Amino acid sequence: MLDSRERDVYNAIKGVADQFGLKVMIKMRLGDMIEPTSDSSIKYNSDMKRIADKSCDFVVCNNNNNIVAVIDLENEDKEDTDTIDFILDDCGVKILRYKHEVNLTEVTSVLKTRAMIS
Repeated sequence: MLDSRERDVYNAIKGVADQFGLKVMIKMRLGDMIEPTSDSSIKYNSDMKRIADKSCDFVVCNNNNNIVAVIDLENEDKEDTDTIDFILDDCGVKILRYKHEVNLTEVTSVLKTRAMIS
């Protein structure tokens, strides 16, 4: 399910998440994470339908399963990242994207800050 890079990143993120009592989910579909509200715009709903089957590499949640942050590894196969970022941002979800090395200092800071407010 995870390639070697993803496994290494998962283990690093999990180590950080454990410090704050958070859990890390892998390969979550956007359609399972968020749901457009009835008052969302038509464009938002059509965008959501288009990307609902796309997945995020790592979703960090608190014990109530509220999303704290999404961490995504960029590669050549990723499409619709701008739309995904817009929708997640609109839902108040912090997304961290990394093309090469994951910045664990940034991940730690974001998880620490967001764990306190979620």
